[in-house]
Amino acid sequence: MKHFSLSFGTFLFGIVLSLNLLAQNEVDALRYSQIIPGGSSRFTSTGGAFGGIGGNISVAGTNPAGLSIFKSSSMDFTPAFGFNTVNNTFGDTKFSDFKGGLQINNLGFVFAAKTGNESGWKSTALAFNYTRNNSYGQNFYVEGVNNSNSITNYFAALGKGKHIGELDDYAEGLAYSAYLIDPDTNSTTSYHSIYDHYGESQQFSVARRGNLGEYQLSYAANYNDHLYLGGTFGVQSVNYKETTSITEKDISDTIWNFNSMQYDTYLHTTGSGINLKLGLIYRPLDWLKIGFAIHTPTLLELTDNYSSSLESHFDTARYSQSLKSSDY
Repeated sequence: MKHFSLSFGTFLFGIVLSLNLLAQNEVDALRYSQIIPGGSSRFTSTGGAFGGIGGNISVAGTNPAGLSIFKSSSMDFTPAFGFNTVNNTFGDTKFSDFKGGLQINNLGFVFAAKTGNESGWKSTALAFNYTRNNSYGQNFYVEGVNNSNSITNYFAALGKGKHIGELDDYAEGLAYSAYLIDPDTNSTTSYHSIYDHYGESQQFSVARRGNLGEYQLSYAANYNDHLYLGGTFGVQSVNYKETTSITEKDISDTIWNFNSMQYDTYLHTTGSGINLKLGLIYRPLDWLKIGFAIHTPTLLELTDNYSSSLESHFDTARYSQSLKSSDY
């Protein structure tokens, strides 16, 4: 379960700073480096303690030496119900959103075999396992009246220092083409909002989907029931989708010539990466086990598919526009 609490002030347009993603940045680094402990129900209920004990398929992702504890083959399947609640405030108004659903937390097979030796290498284990490391499902929504500013101010700030031909076609370039920002009269690289007043109604929604999972191929061996060695080759898979929508409406007819606008963004990130995990468990006494494992970093290669669109509506019909960027 994940629970988030977000607070929104009247400066709603500033939130877009973290959502307007055209390349990997610190937001992506945080998202894909956060690993939520997954695995079988026994493994998660003990906080991953099987990494030092063994005998559970989920140790493939922590200390694969524990797989050699198995004396017979085994299969593990762990479904789960994941849910995410987000509480938001806009001014004095509170909002709550919920996203939940069934998912596969763990699915794997261990093929264990005894060598028949009375001493030395007594048994081996080969395992294939899938573990969900993170789930990205999340919804949130806020709305309210903004008497201080607009997303058009954000677009104008993005354009500062750029000539018209240099404006980004995914953000401020769309706003300029939709007649939502204009160049300042004394500068060709500074812009301002076309709003002559504020007090517009704003709605902001975000929908996120996807997961980070790892496929693990492991091998382990047991030496004299005292030394257990193992290794795991892991392949991580990333699938993340995010859509955002910001709408502004002049519901009180206080902004000259302006009726409404809607700015939408879409991000789809896919990728994969590899890592290696090596481990050992040493049992000097029947009641004592000492575990050790080393993990390499995961080398991820990610591909973003990003696009945005903007619609504007004015009393003067010829200014109204419906624009869409190309896919990035």
